[in-house]
Amino acid sequence: MSHSSSNGTDGYKPPSFPAVLYLVIVLALGLMSAYAIQWDKPDPNKVVSGFWTAYFAKDYHTVVNDLSVVFLVQTSPEYATKSFNEMIAVRPELEETAQPFIKEMREGGQQPIKPKVKILDKYTQKGTLGALVFFNITDEDKLLGTQCAFLIYEGKDLKVLDFGLADEAALNATTPEDLNKMYTEYEALLQRITTGSLQSEPQVQVQKVE
Repeated sequence: MSHSSSNGTDGYKPPSFPAVLYLVIVLALGLMSAYAIQWDKPDPNKVVSGFWTAYFAKDYHTVVNDLSVVFLVQTSPEYATKSFNEMIAVRPELEETAQPFIKEMREGGQQPIKPKVKILDKYTQKGTLGALVFFNITDEDKLLGTQCAFLIYEGKDLKVLDFGLADEAALNATTPEDLNKMYTEYEALLQRITTGSLQSEPQVQVQKVE
């Protein structure tokens, strides 16, 4: 004789979850994905700080790795007519050629005693093609000057394109709108660099922040 058991699985139905719960899960996964994308983006402030740490420590391998091919090509003029992407393809050669020049620059002339870089992060501007980072350089706590680092994306990596002097007093007087306009103009230059040959592009000229 057969009988059904109350402990069996016949006729069992799993508990139903509200549809909104699935929606919440999907949204959460989407937010996690977006967060991961943002998390993977290099921090321009850290890129600049890391560059100067390596420069002061005479770690020339890291220094040239942090520099953009647009900067490095100045020591390899035979590559100057190549496109931006073609320069990236020969980055190892550009880095190798640039290292002796960077070393000569670092070790020639008066040597700093206790150099430090302080990032003025409230002025940092970030965009899709690059970033602007302002910072102070000091030696034994004496201010040597205020500079701006111009950064450019090479794929997913953020590299230093150039440096320029800035006026700290004028910088303090700038508004967010001024900084945004400055970055917009810089991004227009980056657009030309990344989409065409640099043969006709002028070397980056840095205007004093006013």
